[in-house]
Amino acid sequence: MTYDADVYSSPEKFGLRFVGSISDPDADYSFHLLCVWQETGGEGRLLWGEDSGCSCPSPFENVGIDDLKEATGGGWAAFFDAVGDFEVDTPSEYRGSLDADKTELLAKVYRLAL
Repeated sequence: MTYDADVYSSPEKFGLRFVGSISDPDADYSFHLLCVWQETGGEGRLLWGEDSGCSCPSPFENVGIDDLKEATGGGWAAFFDAVGDFEVDTPSEYRGSLDADKTELLAKVYRLAL
């Protein structure tokens, strides 16, 4: 059996560096992630993607670098909307944690974009 690298588990094979993510804190045998990567060469663009599924596939298993969206340039609005709209079906006690994770991710991205 051969293993094909994906942007989530082996970002370096795609010329990327993992920046951060937000996830469903209550996902049970499943995942729901919004992740950000930065290109390690060239312009250092910030790229992001969202993926979800059951526990069988790996996150971003079928997602290539060309499937990711660009946050930098004209893509800021879509990125900020995606982070703001990232909702999970969790009990209210986890909402504060998710809001903190969103704030932390936005702060990391903002620092890199300066």
